[in-house]
Amino acid sequence: MIRQGLWFALLLLVVSCGAPIKHSGNTIENDTSVGVVKEDEPINNNTQPMPAIPEGAVTGLFQTNAAPFYAAVTEIDDENATTRISFENSDLSAIDIPESKGAILQNVQFDGFERDVLLINSVYKDPIFRKFYLFALTDEEWKPVVDGFILHVDNIDDATLPIAIDPSNPNKMVRSYSVFDMDPESDTKYTWILHQETVDILQR
Repeated sequence: MIRQGLWFALLLLVVSCGAPIKHSGNTIENDTSVGVVKEDEPINNNTQPMPAIPEGAVTGLFQTNAAPFYAAVTEIDDENATTRISFENSDLSAIDIPESKGAILQNVQFDGFERDVLLINSVYKDPIFRKFYLFALTDEEWKPVVDGFILHVDNIDDATLPIAIDPSNPNKMVRSYSVFDMDPESDTKYTWILHQETVDILQR
């Protein structure tokens, strides 16, 4: 009887030694769902693609207290001789340039102006001329800084602006223009002379 009791006690001891140890604290298990995107769940990507800037576009701070945006020639209607200029800010109306078959755009900074202005070098309907326009954005509308003016291509210097603030009067601008003149000594018997005039600033 004693031998049977010893055998039973020994059996209980063996069984208890082979049993797994129980932990009193919380158990942390591997979570295989962390960092894995399910096939039926969209990937949350906060990175916005950069908009493509059209060829020949010019970017400037045309609007006060706003981010810069670009202006670009978006349509050239050769039949009707009209060039359309549109903007990255789609809330702004396009500018249609009459008697024009293309244009080169430039953003310009002038003293006394709070923001950039848009200079348009337009290919005139007669291609030996260029017609220039200067626009400022005011109250969500593009308005001319001065009236448009025409230059002969021989009088255009790409390194020099054809218009500037009048150094003697900040409320006026000095712009260039071309004058036809007879020249018996030239092969064509005439030439185009560059002149300048002072004009009022219509809009800043």
